[in-house]
Amino acid sequence: MTQTLRLNLPDFCAHGEAREGVLAPESFARLHAEVVEVVSGRWHVEGRLALRQELPEYEGRPILDLSVEAVLRVACVRCLEPVEMAVRVERGFVAVESDAEADEALTEDDRYDAVVSSLQFDLAGLIEDEILMALPAQPRHERCSPQALAALGLSADEEGVALQVPKDNPFAVLQALKKH
Repeated sequence: MTQTLRLNLPDFCAHGEAREGVLAPESFARLHAEVVEVVSGRWHVEGRLALRQELPEYEGRPILDLSVEAVLRVACVRCLEPVEMAVRVERGFVAVESDAEADEALTEDDRYDAVVSSLQFDLAGLIEDEILMALPAQPRHERCSPQALAALGLSADEEGVALQVPKDNPFAVLQALKKH
């Protein structure tokens, strides 16, 4: 069953609505293309209007509060085998009217980011963006499996991974060809 992940953002927030779901492939195709496997994942979003005491300059504007918890398997940059990563996102978003306003908004407040308000707001895109940004740039095992490294022609050293030196010196092979 496909989840509806488009929101009329102003109405959703004005009515204090909430939605939740799982990170299903049919709704999060981009995420599923970037990871080896989604082991588990749930998201929850609530809408509300900004209060004067929290964001005086945005009072009455729509706010989305997003939380995501997921366990993902991604490819290790060293051995290419799956490595499990826990991801947790807790973020607030203030709706603004344009991209230009979003670029200038909330520069001093790191609790919130700006999103452009829409009657067809792409919630799936926002969730995917936040998860992908929460993943490490270079995911890796603490210690890669020696078998996985060997299959790639690598071996472990004190600092991580080193290339294996071929047992036959390639220059010796060339030297032998030169003699013939």
